[in-house]
Amino acid sequence: MDTIQEYKPLDIQTPVSLRTTLSGQRFLVLKDGKYQFPIGPLGYIPKSGLCFYDVLAPIVNNKKILDLGCGEMGIISLISILEGASQVTAIDIDERCLYWLNHLKTKFHFNNLEIFKSDMFQAVHKKFDVIVSNPPIMPMPEINEKNIHDSGGKDGRIYLNKIMKDALSYLNDNGQLYLSAFSFLGTDTPTGKQLSLKQYALNLGYSSFDVVARKRKILSDNSLTYKQLPYIKTIYPYMKISTYQNKPTTEFQILRLCK
Repeated sequence: MDTIQEYKPLDIQTPVSLRTTLSGQRFLVLKDGKYQFPIGPLGYIPKSGLCFYDVLAPIVNNKKILDLGCGEMGIISLISILEGASQVTAIDIDERCLYWLNHLKTKFHFNNLEIFKSDMFQAVHKKFDVIVSNPPIMPMPEINEKNIHDSGGKDGRIYLNKIMKDALSYLNDNGQLYLSAFSFLGTDTPTGKQLSLKQYALNLGYSSFDVVARKRKILSDNSLTYKQLPYIKTIYPYMKISTYQNKPTTEFQILRLCK
């Protein structure tokens, strides 16, 4: 018999389940079972990407959406389609991710989903109402093939800064940019020598910057974030680490920047 379990990464509110068949095939179940998306060959189950569901569901209807760095499941693209976006464009530099999302597009007849390879905005030639990205944001001394999906450069902000800067040219008037970040990166308050991300965004010309979701992330001993903490503290000496059930925690955030 298949097993179905509730799936609530970082305590999201939107109902999501995982179905596992007797053969071991797993499915991400959304919209009360109406959509069951098979997990791809890389075995990737979105966690932080699903946190965007609560934020995006009320605002994507009839909008043109860009999913920047869509990943294997293209979960932000799927959320946008299920919640009524008029057109969704999904891009990634990793062709393996694009392969599986193309499979889902064909299987579920998502004709308003456009998918192509692009390094950031390199191959993008139009504007959008909403741009969403869940980029690598882990501070690490260097970026290489082994950590390319995690490392955000020495201070964790290399992709965040670039996306904030470049997105202005690809947003329609009054368009919105949504990004994920950790609070220790200095989102609305500086935690190191760098400007806060908020001040950086306002200096670029965004009209507003808000943290629209805050999720407590418990750091297990074997998690990447926990292992990187000593290094992170050298970059962000004023960061705050809380505890929950005797485990260190940090805050995963979703940011909204309005043009």
